[in-house]
Amino acid sequence: MAEILSTPTRFFLLTHAWKTFEHEGVLDEEGRPDFDRLQKALRRALRTHRVRGPLYLALSPELVLLHASPFPSLEGFPMDEAVLAEAQRSPLWRDEELVIDYDLLRPESPTRVWVLFAAMPRAAAWRLARGFRARRIEPWPLALWRAARTRFGTAHRFFVLEALAHTLAVFDGNQLVGFRRLSRPVTPEDGAVIEEVVRSLHLFGLTPPLDRGLVFGLPEPPSLEGLPAAEVVTGLPPEELKRAAWTRETPYLDLRPRRTHVGEGMPPEQQWALLLSALILAGALGANAWLGTKLRPARERVQTLEAERDQLRTKVENPEPPLPAGPGAAILRQVALGLPKGLWLESFSASREGVALTGKALDPYAPLDLAIRLGGRLTALNKEDDGVYTWEVSGAVTAQTR
Repeated sequence: MAEILSTPTRFFLLTHAWKTFEHEGVLDEEGRPDFDRLQKALRRALRTHRVRGPLYLALSPELVLLHASPFPSLEGFPMDEAVLAEAQRSPLWRDEELVIDYDLLRPESPTRVWVLFAAMPRAAAWRLARGFRARRIEPWPLALWRAARTRFGTAHRFFVLEALAHTLAVFDGNQLVGFRRLSRPVTPEDGAVIEEVVRSLHLFGLTPPLDRGLVFGLPEPPSLEGLPAAEVVTGLPPEELKRAAWTRETPYLDLRPRRTHVGEGMPPEQQWALLLSALILAGALGANAWLGTKLRPARERVQTLEAERDQLRTKVENPEPPLPAGPGAAILRQVALGLPKGLWLESFSASREGVALTGKALDPYAPLDLAIRLGGRLTALNKEDDGVYTWEVSGAVTAQTR
């Protein structure tokens, strides 16, 4: 297996060390990638270095679309069509049939969720996947983000600054808070880059300095003084990046063509019409739910009083053993009242520091619903090969939940 990072001007082959193969630029005057030229250059590079076998291919953001945006989080909302319609808004891909992939990052509110997504022309993805036996086609620098998260763990706030595509990603523990392409190249001793990093941290809602920072570049990381982090690591060993390239931990995307999403292949006008119809339906469902909440209080109050009466009668007739107490007991009782549909619990642990629940789900929105209901946060959500999602929800134990 081989790992290759491609930018518009060179390939980086990752073995026990980095090997570089320069090629002619593949961007036209409008900045649109020419994947035919990219494919020919990649074939020459593989032949020169005698690389065979399955391939991990990371494409820089100049070659594929990589973006994060909030989307509605409602049961039945067609996320595939929404992401595809948003990708079609890019002027580079407006006339192309696209292949997309997305990863749910974190809930913004009970009705909105942040989504990381990527897109590229379907025809180009087919040629790369079939012609080079690519086992994964992923935007750079997701593998670098996963490697940094493994290095720093989930108990720190940290950023990843890289000088190949000139991007900045910020993590708060296990969650990707945000990322952006910087307005200027990440070059050694550039004070303006430091200022832009500081502004970006404020933009993402974090106050510098952070706990850790990673600076990455090839062949050497740029030397930058004054980065807003208590500890700065420069570069990563090749073996750490190789492991991260093939892991399926979030953030994880794969642009190899697979089953056709609903709406793929439609003209952009039809895709937008499909998305608007879905938004109107989602709005109608939301309005109906809102009206229901306004009309239910009196009925729910009566039901609550009747339930309390029945509970008192039952306790008098059949005394029960005392309920469990201690950290997490209240949350455990909440969970026992019923899990969201399509979700099941595998483990529950509690300590004075907090609680943690893990399990599996058929629907990625079910763990988000559980996290919001318990007042915690979704700290892990990974999609398995069989389509089932593994998840983890954690939260602090407050005085009210002890």
